[in-house]
Amino acid sequence: MRDEDDEAVTRYDYERGSVPVRDGMSEEQTPIRGLVAIFSDNKKKGRWELPRRMRVLAIFGSATIDLREATVGPGVSVIEAVTIFGNIEVIVPPEINVECNGDAFMGSFSMHRSRRGPASLAAPPGAPVVRVVGDAYAAAVNVHVKVLSEKTLRQRARELFDG
Repeated sequence: MRDEDDEAVTRYDYERGSVPVRDGMSEEQTPIRGLVAIFSDNKKKGRWELPRRMRVLAIFGSATIDLREATVGPGVSVIEAVTIFGNIEVIVPPEINVECNGDAFMGSFSMHRSRRGPASLAAPPGAPVVRVVGDAYAAAVNVHVKVLSEKTLRQRARELFDG
C-alpha cells in the first residue's frame, strides 16, 4: 500500500485494489455496480447515487454517465470504462474533482474542460473525486466537465418550489 502523501498513483494501483477509495475500504472490498450497452444505447442521468466503483461497458454501443444531478459521496469514486467499437461519455459537474487515466488503441480516451464559464473553475478543496480509468479499442471514452443548462436549472427550481 502506498503512502497517503504519495500522489504518483497509477491506474494499475486502483485496479489491484491497493489504494483506499472511501471510508477506509479498499477498492477491492467495495461492491461494483455497472452499466452495459451492447449494440444499444444506455444512459444514466438525473437524480441517482454514484457507487464507489462503477463499471461501464460499451460494445458496438453507446453509454452515457451524467453526474450533474447525481449524488457523489465524499472521497474517491472510480468509474472503469471499457469500450470496443463504441462510445462512453462521462459528464461531471465542475464542483467535483475529476481525474482521467486510460489507454486507447485506434481510438481516444480524453477529458475536456471548458476554458470559460463555471465549468472552467477548479473544484473547491475537499470536493469528491471521480476517477475515470479504462480502455478504448477502436472506440472513444470522453470525460466532459459541464454545468447543467439554464433550462434544466429552471425546471428543477420549479419542481422544488411547486412541490
